[in-house]
Amino acid sequence: TGNKQCVTPPRHLELRLAGRRRPVLTMAYAHKVRANAKRVLEELHHLRSFGAAKPPHSVTSARGGDGQLKGVVRPALSAEDVVAREWFSDRMEEAGLISTGLDKIGTVLGRGTVETGAPRLLVGSHSDTQPEGGWLDGALGVIYGLEAARAIQEAGGPNAIDVINFQDEEGRFGTLTGSTAWATGSLDLHAVSKIPLVAGPAITLEQAIRNNHLEDRPLMQLEEDHPYIGFFEAHIEQGRRLELAKQSVAVVNTIVGCRQFRVEFNGETNHAGTTQMADRCDAASAAFDFVHEVRTAFTDLRSETSVWTVGKFEISPGAASIVPGQASLVLQFRDPSEERLDDMEAIVRQCHAKVSASSPVQVEMMFDRKNILGQAMDPLLQGHIAAAAEDCLGAEGWQTMHSGAVHDAGMVGKRMPSSMMFVPSINGISHNFAEDTDEEDIVNGAHVFAQAAARMVQHAHGIA
Repeated sequence: TGNKQCVTPPRHLELRLAGRRRPVLTMAYAHKVRANAKRVLEELHHLRSFGAAKPPHSVTSARGGDGQLKGVVRPALSAEDVVAREWFSDRMEEAGLISTGLDKIGTVLGRGTVETGAPRLLVGSHSDTQPEGGWLDGALGVIYGLEAARAIQEAGGPNAIDVINFQDEEGRFGTLTGSTAWATGSLDLHAVSKIPLVAGPAITLEQAIRNNHLEDRPLMQLEEDHPYIGFFEAHIEQGRRLELAKQSVAVVNTIVGCRQFRVEFNGETNHAGTTQMADRCDAASAAFDFVHEVRTAFTDLRSETSVWTVGKFEISPGAASIVPGQASLVLQFRDPSEERLDDMEAIVRQCHAKVSASSPVQVEMMFDRKNILGQAMDPLLQGHIAAAAEDCLGAEGWQTMHSGAVHDAGMVGKRMPSSMMFVPSINGISHNFAEDTDEEDIVNGAHVFAQAAARMVQHAHGIA
């Protein structure tokens, strides 16, 4: 099929599936499903070894919560990333799944062997990391998914779990590259890498594919008549709400939407000592005024779910004795509500108009990337996660919350019912070598995930 591989396996996989198929059972099994804690922790630590960072031992900020060095440098389509994905593919085969192997961009899918036409649950996440990444961001979700597939079989359930490891969730070549390609077929081969300092010189996605000898592989893409009852992803929270509540699991009810603007300020470069204040056309001052106006107006919204960031700010020519002639910034804001995001965008435009009218500096504002729409998680699947959390942790051991970060579950949710759960992040730290989660919470989360997945499959198969 050219450069598109469908969910329906090719003939050689069908033949392998036929030899392993087991009938769907009719007795309840979900309540018996528990993860193998030793296996989960061993595989997470082994996955960490691919691209394990080696900062100076004196860098205490690079250590996890137990004082150990746990950082990972495994950007999408780096050599370490590809080797890690090949290892994961082998692990799926050992777990009784049929691996497709890496596709054109490195996404890999392991298929359960339940009979054709029986409902399947898709689980997984990603294993690529940020330039200075932690050992659990994404990795937790793929190992939990693999463990759920094994644990359900070991409890007497069907092999009805498909496990997927999406490529480039972290955005080396674009936003949610792997899950976007899989769910929509959209792929920009000319996208240029955004983190060249770690993974080498800036290159296109097409060149990275060639460097890893994947150019002749098909690109996996979801079919319209897919067999999935839904998608289930586990992730670290990347915040402090669970830690502060002393809870092990959160059921995610929605994933935030995100909008991002670039604002450019064009003034006049001049001498910092001889140019009177009244005569200045100071681009940096106008930029500071804009940020102050936005911050004040956003704070007045008094929203507990809204966040905003000026994560990039540039001033030119950048000399202490020169009045800046140019400045630019990137403003990003997020909220679960599209209506709230509309209100925030209106505020940003009002602040742009106000600063433009009050300053001699020319101010231009434009979208910096496509809007990311928020995505509600499926209520039925949320209910199964909540029931598993209640069974494993009790009523006080879990909560419901929204996700402030963008995840593959949001993209997959455009095509099928989608769900997520979180485990705590120590000190709320992520995208950092110090990212960590207490092992007790990792194990508690693994039990909840495995049982929740079993409940989803059991319900889909009509077992009470």
